[in-house]
Amino acid sequence: MATYEVEVLSPLFIGSGQKYPPLEYLTLAEEEKFVVADMERVFTSPRFMLNDFLDKVKKPGFYLGDEYPWAREFPRFKFDSSKKTLLDLKARKAEVLAPIADGQGFYLPGSSLKGSLRTLIYKINLPEIKETFNEKINESRKIPGTRKEKLSEAAEKALTGSPNYSLFRALKVGDSLPLGEESLGLYQVKVLSLTTNGYRWKILPGEQSTADLEQATSSFFVGFKPGVKLQGSFTIEEKYLRDNIYPLVNKAFFSNWQERAKEVQRQFLQKELKFYEEIGLEELKEFYQKLIQDSNDGIILQLGWGTGFNSKTLKEAMPADELKEVLNWAKIKYRENFPFPKTRKIVVEKGKPLYPTGWIKLRILD
Repeated sequence: MATYEVEVLSPLFIGSGQKYPPLEYLTLAEEEKFVVADMERVFTSPRFMLNDFLDKVKKPGFYLGDEYPWAREFPRFKFDSSKKTLLDLKARKAEVLAPIADGQGFYLPGSSLKGSLRTLIYKINLPEIKETFNEKINESRKIPGTRKEKLSEAAEKALTGSPNYSLFRALKVGDSLPLGEESLGLYQVKVLSLTTNGYRWKILPGEQSTADLEQATSSFFVGFKPGVKLQGSFTIEEKYLRDNIYPLVNKAFFSNWQERAKEVQRQFLQKELKFYEEIGLEELKEFYQKLIQDSNDGIILQLGWGTGFNSKTLKEAMPADELKEVLNWAKIKYRENFPFPKTRKIVVEKGKPLYPTGWIKLRILD
């Protein structure tokens, strides 16, 4: 059994489905800390008055740090952040997306990494899968009641087998070893959108946008910091690929997969670099230039929240006209004469757009 090592290259968020609301956190801007309070300890403190709390929490804009600053003495977690991000969060009093964790700490689920690798395996075999993929997608969307989330099921079954006999049974990816809160930080995200003259920033909900980064809508999450490394177990069961007694289809999809994956991802990175070069975002241009330089000694891969349509789908397998038909069928918005997708989620630090979310470098260690 081998081990994978994931090096985080841009803030990585895998959600637990939970959120930290303003009544449970404090922003300590001068200390550059985001504190999630242990509310059980707050509630049992002699300083806590229940009736006072119930009166205050009913009012719009309640924020624990304003009303109960002493709650900082009862931290559940303390995450690093920049002063600017903390001040913006306090001003907006937004909910913060919480990362997945267990009793031992915060971790990368093996299922998340395996899901990204599944998509990547299809992409490195794109010439062989295009015809079947398109045929099955078009058949599925003509079946009444097909949901867009299930649109690719028939295509995947034709290409890699049914769940019980899937080619991906050969791929086993474990959860990473857990890490402590010092490996995570609080991050702010805004949505960039292409325009005919460059780009603007989205004001959500709706279709409004602004040239002023400060005025754009923000989302906040706690995720792994750039530079953090995670490790877990990794196996490709050769017996499933080698022995004829296992009735798996397209076993050659895994042939020399790591080197082919590096090349496919380098091509994708070049496209993203061109995207940011053309709209003149220097910080993002420099980020992708560095990713390309780093792509020789590992697989550069994007996963998790905020990574978007490009990293999670096989849109490259479909001719442009057919892709538009599928997007219309799925009621996904696109604009004529614009590349699809025309939006990107961007991590903003100290008032500057610095990173797309979720880029990692994957190495398989013996």
